[in-house]
Amino acid sequence: MVNNVEILDCSLRDGGYRTNWHFSRSKVSSLVSILEKLGIERVELGFRFPDRKASMGPFSNVSDLLAEQFVGHGISLGFMLEAKGAKQFPDSRRFVEWALKDTQSFRFVRIATTIEDLETSV
Repeated sequence: MVNNVEILDCSLRDGGYRTNWHFSRSKVSSLVSILEKLGIERVELGFRFPDRKASMGPFSNVSDLLAEQFVGHGISLGFMLEAKGAKQFPDSRRFVEWALKDTQSFRFVRIATTIEDLETSV
């Protein structure tokens, strides 16, 4: 039996669908503090969308500038990347370069894909 379970909280990334990825710094800081006290080890801070619309909040296209406000809580910050975004780039190398640009404060990336997009997204 494996006893090493890690919990990833995706409240901000998933909750962004309701708020259009607009969250106040104080709410995010409070949430991250509470999660740390609960022993949660990983928090998905948001998305990286290559086609971010102007109406979308900062958590729709996270970067170091945003993450640095929450580093130091003792939690690993990460983001979700939709593999289908690769279709907007001439090749996968450029997509990866874009996806990792200005993300040094993040410790993990979770990639979302579908069965249909799996081959082209790897």
